[in-house]
Amino acid sequence: MICIDLKLGKKYKYNQLCSIFNIKPERGSKQKSQLSALREKYDIEKNGNVYIVHKEYSKDEIVANVKYGKYKKLIEPMLYTVLSQPNKSVMRVDMHELMEFLGIVNKDYHYAKYHPKECIEQIDKGSVAGLTIFSRESEPLLKRIIVDILKDMQDRCLIKVNMIPMFAKKYIDAKDRKLYTKVWEADKKKDIPRLLEAKREVLKEFKIDYWEDLQYSQFGKAKDIIANKLEIDYFYYEYEIILNKEGLKEFITEDYSTLKKVLNKKIQEKTKASKQGNLKFLTDGEKDVYVEYFISTETDYKLREKKNDERTQD
Repeated sequence: MICIDLKLGKKYKYNQLCSIFNIKPERGSKQKSQLSALREKYDIEKNGNVYIVHKEYSKDEIVANVKYGKYKKLIEPMLYTVLSQPNKSVMRVDMHELMEFLGIVNKDYHYAKYHPKECIEQIDKGSVAGLTIFSRESEPLLKRIIVDILKDMQDRCLIKVNMIPMFAKKYIDAKDRKLYTKVWEADKKKDIPRLLEAKREVLKEFKIDYWEDLQYSQFGKAKDIIANKLEIDYFYYEYEIILNKEGLKEFITEDYSTLKKVLNKKIQEKTKASKQGNLKFLTDGEKDVYVEYFISTETDYKLREKKNDERTQD
């Protein structure tokens, strides 16, 4: 039950938060454990030295968060290992690459997101509408796990993350009549102000004040609104990650391959059992198909290679 004095979306200092929840202020590891316990029941964001409580979790969401914590324990050592590999202090990756590196999804997952019709024609199972729902509903939850861990690593001074907006627009070449996608980094002076205004349109559409108040089930429509406003087909973020190589050495694991397989099995189970958003409208049989072809890493069906007439130009 939400405390009477608690106002959702308001910024609180740690001692104020303790007063509202009637708990004793602590330090160090005890304070971290205390906040972790609160986060099991509330969506709490830390912003500098203040905390923002966005919502109280339902019983189903509390159960889901407990399961999420188990995935995080598997992903953290793998992410430390992946980031420590390159012989450079700065690396740039997108979320698609990180999800594949960690074994959360397979290499056809993101191809299916943008080419559901081609994928369904190849596997001859499921439906374009079903695969579209599957991609839209499963991706935000899977991304959230990685984003939360990156934030945690940044707070621990292991990395510094800069998010770079990328725009994409499809077109048919006048000479060969093939479909291409032009991808470019959003210009700071021209494109990013337009992106910010497009995001404001989303806030108005959903009648909310803060971007963080968007529900995961609303992200798909939000991205469509932004793409239409910007007259592009889609946008995404690349992550420029500045590495503390010395600090990362302490967390490297030798069990990367094993952890990757175990995590993928758990993600398969979680996705099949999920009733989140519109996933509840998919039959168990449909989800089994989509999980096998687009999440499981046991077999690479290489759908992205068999019928890929699209080329990408930077």
